[in-house]
Amino acid sequence: MKHVLSIVALLFVCFGRGQAQKISLTEVNGYIGKYVTICGLVTGVIQDTRSTGSPTFIDIGNADRREQLTVLIWKEDQGNFSYPLRELMGGRICITGIIMQYRGRPEIVVKGPGQISKD
Repeated sequence: MKHVLSIVALLFVCFGRGQAQKISLTEVNGYIGKYVTICGLVTGVIQDTRSTGSPTFIDIGNADRREQLTVLIWKEDQGNFSYPLRELMGGRICITGIIMQYRGRPEIVVKGPGQISKD
């Protein structure tokens, strides 16, 4: 029963939020902890195989650190994608999720392709 309740809670978190508010990269720091959609140009895709969890980092935005967002996809979730994540480089995408802050930089953790769409 405890396992079922955990699954129900996870589904609520993932799908029970309703419509995400669409914001611009200039607003990102004002929405920490909020469920949003942000669109922008992919300026970097790096898989860090030396770090624990072999994360892939996708950078969205420009050189101005006030207009950047990091998308984090852990190795365990990379198999959820039917395409190589490097294919996103240079394209415009939209990311939906909760903005967190890591070392002073905004980021969204992505678990699957439903959180990424082409802009």
